[in-house]
Amino acid sequence: MNDNDLDNLSPQDVPFSPESRDQGPGGPPEGKSVVAMVFGIVFFIVFIGAIVAGGYYLLSMYSDILRTGVELKPKASVPTVKAEKKPRPRVVSGDYMVLDLYFPSGESLQGERRSVPRASSARDTAAVIVEEFLAGPRGRTGGIIPDKSKLNGVFLGNDSILYIDLSDEFRRNFQGNAMQEYMLLKALHKSLMKNVYQVEGVRLLIDGREVDSVGGHLRVRGLLGEAVASPFREADDG
Repeated sequence: MNDNDLDNLSPQDVPFSPESRDQGPGGPPEGKSVVAMVFGIVFFIVFIGAIVAGGYYLLSMYSDILRTGVELKPKASVPTVKAEKKPRPRVVSGDYMVLDLYFPSGESLQGERRSVPRASSARDTAAVIVEEFLAGPRGRTGGIIPDKSKLNGVFLGNDSILYIDLSDEFRRNFQGNAMQEYMLLKALHKSLMKNVYQVEGVRLLIDGREVDSVGGHLRVRGLLGEAVASPFREADDG
């Protein structure tokens, strides 16, 4: 083919390959369009997957509601609560400690702070507290603490329960109504729990054994704290 033949060729007579139609002035197809197309396909697949997963989650929750009748809720985080440490008796000097005692006063309790010889253990501290309590409030007479009541002994169990053994006069000589019995036991319990740091509860004994009641109004068999928390649990008959 000479130069004259080339001049006489029309555009339709020029051979071309199918790939030449997609080629622009710069040559082969642009790489950016191919990358964009790939990302579009990936995004579409991820989007469809998210819809399917969300639908499955909602369907499973709805199935649980139909089965149990209870709507499932995410578990709330439970805050950590530190156990309150019971205070030790305050020491004034090497030989004395300060106790906060409580005594019945009508329908309330009256606090009284006393400095007493220092005890060497929780059990000995409890014994001092009970002795001071049975002596009654200073400067007042005619209280409801039963006359001639004595402390037989104090025992601290392995379960950190304090056993207070009082003489039978504490029960026999009590002369009061239900409210006075409640305030008497509440004052004793609070005096012990406020000052003895190794105690989880108090149980009251009369001459070495548990009794149903002190004055016939409150049931004190068991932990004393339960009796003063629910003041008018009736004592068992007999």
